[in-house]
Amino acid sequence: MPDAEDFTRIEALARSLQPGSVGHAYGPWLAARGAGLKDQAKAALGDFLNEALTWPEARRRDFVVWLDQASEQTGARRAITPHPLMTRLVLPTLWAWAEAEPADAMAHLLLARFHNWSLDDTSPLDHYRRALERDAGLVAARRGVIHALCDMVERNQHHLPVDYLGDRQRDAASMEEAASLAEGLPDAAERQDLIAHAAMLRDRALGLRSDGGLATYFFAR
Repeated sequence: MPDAEDFTRIEALARSLQPGSVGHAYGPWLAARGAGLKDQAKAALGDFLNEALTWPEARRRDFVVWLDQASEQTGARRAITPHPLMTRLVLPTLWAWAEAEPADAMAHLLLARFHNWSLDDTSPLDHYRRALERDAGLVAARRGVIHALCDMVERNQHHLPVDYLGDRQRDAASMEEAASLAEGLPDAAERQDLIAHAAMLRDRALGLRSDGGLATYFFAR
């Protein structure tokens, strides 16, 4: 459930939309949702979907790209992507995009970033890998694979030092891969931090460290 800060961010996003902008048609839902007006928000979402589903494919794609950027800006991805929007517009648009342009990395990147296990059996890691395979220079995909690998290993280490939930050798190999991928990140500070983090998780997997799990969970946010 959204918290008070989410509502504030949603309201601010609604106020920032300019007439004619990609996300402007979504503004009434954002405004009602940010104000906590459930009935008005439900009606506004229905009106928006009825309109958006008539848009040309290119405009629907543009909206999903905008929604991703807005999600990053607000830090409230799940709060601004209600279930009907995901099932009726976002995911169908991305699935159709990936099928129509199989060599395009963006659809796979966005399928990872909007991932919801109840709606998509393919893991975020697999989607990020597909994006990176299609565009080795796509930093967001590279970063996504690294974080997804670390997330998987962190979960396996959650009960340390009492128990290890996964395969230690496989997890160590995953952290070697994560460190190797991090070498290709353009930001030096991020690169160093992720290489060090992967090395720490690798050492835990190999039993070279006995401290407890982190449970930071990149994809839980």
